[in-house]
Amino acid sequence: MKKVLLLTVNPDETAFSTLLAGAYQKGVEKEFCVAQQVNISRLQFTNTIDNSGITLRNLEPDLMKVRNLILDSDHVVFFVEVNTGKFDFKLYTFLNRLFAIEAGSPIKALWQPSDFATKTARIISVLDNESWKDYQQNGRQITNHPVKKQNFQLFGFAAVRTTALGTVKKGVYNDYYWKWYNKMVLLGEKQY
Repeated sequence: MKKVLLLTVNPDETAFSTLLAGAYQKGVEKEFCVAQQVNISRLQFTNTIDNSGITLRNLEPDLMKVRNLILDSDHVVFFVEVNTGKFDFKLYTFLNRLFAIEAGSPIKALWQPSDFATKTARIISVLDNESWKDYQQNGRQITNHPVKKQNFQLFGFAAVRTTALGTVKKGVYNDYYWKWYNKMVLLGEKQY
């Protein structure tokens, strides 16, 4: 049975990205697989990007829990909101404390080279209006994205896929919302 870890960032449970994570989880569970959601904004850890000296012994309990969930998962999905002019420091410190994103390689004290070899990942990006325009004008590249595909490829994930979409206003359940909600259910069923 496949295990899927869903990592969300927005603390608002009614945010578009969080609702999409729920749809993805619904798709995973339709296929009789196990999905677990973790909201990064609710984790407790040191808000510093300094990861020198991090070991398994001094890693904060919440980060240790996420590390173990990643090790136990077959597929890891990030649901990230990209907002022009807004920097999500909690996500940034999470990525650096756990993965050493800035260094471009996993922290050797936390990860073995083979830890990611059989895992797949997906980054689902919900872009605000400015980021969406930028994405369309720059050849479908997101210039200010905190979670980069190439970082997770360097870490050795077997496959990393990305999905980008525009946002909807909170509480608006129009055709665009339902189109993406249903796509997330389908992606969850495929688990890649």
